[in-house]
Amino acid sequence: MTRSPTQVLTAGYPLVYRRGSTHLVAVNPRREAASYRLPEGTTLEGLLVSGARVDGGELTLDGFGYGVFTLT
Repeated sequence: MTRSPTQVLTAGYPLVYRRGSTHLVAVNPRREAASYRLPEGTTLEGLLVSGARVDGGELTLDGFGYGVFTLT
């Protein structure tokens, strides 16, 4: 079994972390929407997404939203 390193990218909400160099995971366990500014040049392809969207380099998650993305 190969394990990918995990890098937590945020200190608060939404919780955003990177798995290896291929996946980004974001979770917002609060009722209020929360946003995370993506590093410049980051593009995402959604694999499993509910209440999450990317607009202008910002990942926004609705309350209780989540997303698993491939970094492209």
